[in-house]
Amino acid sequence: MMIFMRIKKYIFYIKLLIFLFIKLNFSVNFVKEFCIKRLKNSPTDYYARFLLAELFRSEGNNAEAVDQYKKLVTNGFRNAKVVYGLALSSFREQIYDESQSYFKSLLEMNFNNKVALDHLGRIDLIKNNCRKSIMYFEQSLKLDPKDQLILTNIAYCYYEIGDYEKSYEVCQRAFELNQSSELAKDMNVAKQALERERT
Repeated sequence: MMIFMRIKKYIFYIKLLIFLFIKLNFSVNFVKEFCIKRLKNSPTDYYARFLLAELFRSEGNNAEAVDQYKKLVTNGFRNAKVVYGLALSSFREQIYDESQSYFKSLLEMNFNNKVALDHLGRIDLIKNNCRKSIMYFEQSLKLDPKDQLILTNIAYCYYEIGDYEKSYEVCQRAFELNQSSELAKDMNVAKQALERERT
């Protein structure tokens, strides 16, 4: 079965190259045109639909990308690449509940998926669920302890739930990695809140 899928994949890309050579144009629009023609003849063509979805996502047309990825899932193609594309495109379209569901599915496929952990943390942060955000961000931080953005997000979450001491500690760790003026301000805000709390 796997060999058959590989052969089918190579045949698709060979036909795509022939199409582009005939048109003498390697633009994205001609690749999309090729995929759309293939899908008219064979609506379940995984490679044409996946490439089309990826092209839409790369152009920032996430609504169309979501539609194409969902058609792949409907046709029984629910692999990590499809779920990742669907999760990311849904996130960019601000369809957070769906995106969250897809990123959780991605985590089930690969528990140490940093992108999924980061986005799940961001979604919970958007939903004002800081405690859950901290959980996802902490898991992500274990995979990359020097991720300054994740440290900043964790510090913000601790600040929002009123744990100013933790917020200040995490800000210090982030500042050690990147001594930017923005982080210095964040660290100062956390320090002032901690001092107010202690007095």
